[in-house]
Amino acid sequence: MPEVSVILPTMDRWGLLTRALASVLAQEDVDLEVLVIDDGSSDGTPTRLGAIGDPRLRVLVQESNQGVARARNRGIEEADGEWIAFLDDDDFWAPTCLREHLRSIADAGAGWGYGAAISVGPDRPSRVMMPAPADELEDGLLQHNLVGPPSTVTVRRDLLDEIGGFDERLAVSLNDVDLCLRAIAKGYRNVFTPHAELVHAEGASRGLEVAPAELARAEREAALFVSRWRAWVEADPTYNPNLTLVGKAYALAHPPRHR
Repeated sequence: MPEVSVILPTMDRWGLLTRALASVLAQEDVDLEVLVIDDGSSDGTPTRLGAIGDPRLRVLVQESNQGVARARNRGIEEADGEWIAFLDDDDFWAPTCLREHLRSIADAGAGWGYGAAISVGPDRPSRVMMPAPADELEDGLLQHNLVGPPSTVTVRRDLLDEIGGFDERLAVSLNDVDLCLRAIAKGYRNVFTPHAELVHAEGASRGLEVAPAELARAEREAALFVSRWRAWVEADPTYNPNLTLVGKAYALAHPPRHR
């Protein structure tokens, strides 16, 4: 049984996938498997992956695009590792990333952990994404994704089984934040380590959502997220009670949320 199962969803992004996958297979001092979930690619990705020939690589094929939440859950269902780590196909890890995750989580006696990232993009300067300390997550996650991309997260498999994995109704957005909040709500301790490093290609996976169907989907997912966490959101001491919880960010609420 591998120590860690790495879940790596992809769709029609072979050029990025090869870099991400190489960084997984180059991890040091970790017994791992990597499950690449092909979410309906049309560029021959499964065939190309089959030619790699590394016994640690497993390829799961979904004939049609079902969204990243479903792809990650499919990987979790098929995984054999005691620990689950997530990697997006536009990100890649430093060689010691997973070992640093496992070391810091074990030292803290935690159920899950997250690390730092360097964000790069073609039209913006590189920046270090240094997430918030673990004791600030409960409040901070309501206003901003303080964990960073899912590629920073490693979690115990039994924790995921208990909280139910990713909510597939949040097919594209907020499913990672929702997962972290559910783990916190269950009382699972978490830990941040700056030594588990990755490079995050900001904006490579998703551009601006401007098509009507994309905007409608994003609004549905935001409404579901707010309805689930309404008690926490409404009690957020950092967010003005006169501002809306749905729709355009930081707009005035109409009708008012408080009278």
